Amino acid sequence: MSAKQLPPPTGGRDLAAVLKRRHEAESDARVESPAATPARPKTAPSETTRAQEMDRRSWYLPKATADALTNAVSDVHWLVRQPKHAVLAAIIEVALTHLDEVEVKLRASAKAKPNSEPPKAP
Repeated sequence: MSAKQLPPPTGGRDLAAVLKRRHEAESDARVESPAATPARPKTAPSETTRAQEMDRRSWYLPKATADALTNAVSDVHWLVRQPKHAVLAAIIEVALTHLDEVEVKLRASAKAKPNSEPPKAP
């Protein structure tokens, strides 16, 4: 059995430089290999598309109402494990189907206040 012939060292005695070159060669091989990066499915919308479909608005609410809404969104979020923006959208969609009840409530509260009249229709 004969000894294996090795090429002469190219980097001198600097072990760190030798190891760095070896690491760079391995990482270059990984980057060039197309099989190393899995393809992303095209079915999910991109973050840019989602952001374009969303809108941010500010609403002033009584603190108790804002706290109740926050608690409701959080409770439903943990029950159904859906994103909070989806939970809030569902809560609002349900409320929008009950606008007649909202009108009745607001008219009743306006009548309870003696100095408050609803605006007159033009």
